[in-house]
Amino acid sequence: MSIACRIVVDGETIETSLDFSIGEPAKGYFILKEISPNQTSVTWGISGKSPYPWKFMNLFMNMNKDFDQGLKNLKNRLK
Repeated sequence: MSIACRIVVDGETIETSLDFSIGEPAKGYFILKEISPNQTSVTWGISGKSPYPWKFMNLFMNMNKDFDQGLKNLKNRLK
């Protein structure tokens, strides 16, 4: 797997390209919004097309736990 990253608007949006070597790379993003000087809201997501048989397997996968854990890890790193 390879990851490419670029900042679209400095301090507001980060886009990633995730290449799993199967099909087209997925597009990931982080949207950052300052709530206060010590607090930032982070929205994290991913979109892309899954080729067969991964498309079928996606019906049984739930990535919410992974996203939640990733955001917790990010928060701990930034403290």
